[in-house]
Amino acid sequence: MSQVIVDHQTRAEITQIQTKGLTLFDTLYNSLVLRHTLPYLPVSGLLNLAATCRDIRYLLHQTPGTFRHIDLTRVKTAHCEDAHKETERNLAVWHNVTLSDYLTEDDFYAGPLRGIFSTLRQRDILRDVQSLILDGLSVTAELCHEIINDPSYSVRMLSIRGVNNLNQGKLRAALAYACRSSRPENTPRLKAVYVFGPMPCDENSQDSADAWWSKKGRVLNSTGDMDDWAQCLLACQGLISFDAVLCQGPRHASSPAFGSCSVSSPCSPAVATFAVGGCAGCGKAPEGVMTAGTHCSSLPLLAPPPILSSSVQAATTPRPGHEGFVPSVTIVLIVRKSFAKSAAADTVSFTTKDHQAHSATGVSVEVVVSDESDVSRI
Repeated sequence: MSQVIVDHQTRAEITQIQTKGLTLFDTLYNSLVLRHTLPYLPVSGLLNLAATCRDIRYLLHQTPGTFRHIDLTRVKTAHCEDAHKETERNLAVWHNVTLSDYLTEDDFYAGPLRGIFSTLRQRDILRDVQSLILDGLSVTAELCHEIINDPSYSVRMLSIRGVNNLNQGKLRAALAYACRSSRPENTPRLKAVYVFGPMPCDENSQDSADAWWSKKGRVLNSTGDMDDWAQCLLACQGLISFDAVLCQGPRHASSPAFGSCSVSSPCSPAVATFAVGGCAGCGKAPEGVMTAGTHCSSLPLLAPPPILSSSVQAATTPRPGHEGFVPSVTIVLIVRKSFAKSAAADTVSFTTKDHQAHSATGVSVEVVVSDESDVSRI
């Protein structure tokens, strides 16, 4: 007897699996999309995204580099002023009134950040952070010492521009200690520090971006501890890069051109605060002019810190759309110096000529250099 299948209305229908459309998980599963999206999210957004479903949580926590770039400037609890106001309202310090009389200065000023770091460490996130942005927050030298020298941190790029309550002398000591000759192998892990530049006011503003390459003249403002910072940069040379460089003028013993030219009086190392061109005739300089072939460890870090990478090479490369190492036209700087015996400053005039147009562009910039030792040729 042959068997047949009867299609009856009382027969239980088999539910067919319909092909689902593209989901958020499918999009983030693409490593290219993931690596170019997550660095732009705040740490709270990453944790909220991981809490949406088990698959996304597993994807975020198991993918290397998910928490590589952490910007705490957008975290409300990281701001010391807001935390102190809440503390005063609750008559407690960090939610524990019994400890209010036993807090040290570091505990008080670094309390908000230490609380965040403790939470990140408990979630096994802190060890994966390679770029840490703390601009404008309350950061102490003791906390910086831990970030630089504690093996539990893996920070390669640290931005502490415009921070409060920072003892810069202790910070310099921590950096010099990390670069000591007897340091352990493969240390320091920290490779880049943003500390000289101003606090970024507008994330969308690019006026000061790539300032070392896009303009000539004063780039950094001199401060009273510039000589101490010069010694720190010299101790960290080749190991840690900064958003400033040492002056390479032949008057400095730290310059590669020292001794090649006759100078009246040698100078101690100094931080370069001016960017100038080379010789008016040949375009060269005794110490050499920084070009695209210059090693990244000898170049200043460019603001803002890169988001998609934590390498020094990415931090020293001009971003697309900005003037790079080599201008699109041939530029010659005609330098005229006038030495005034009664004045303590040198006046340097720059006149720019376009050799493709064979005529002067009419751009003339005059700057006052307080000392020849603070000039860097770029």
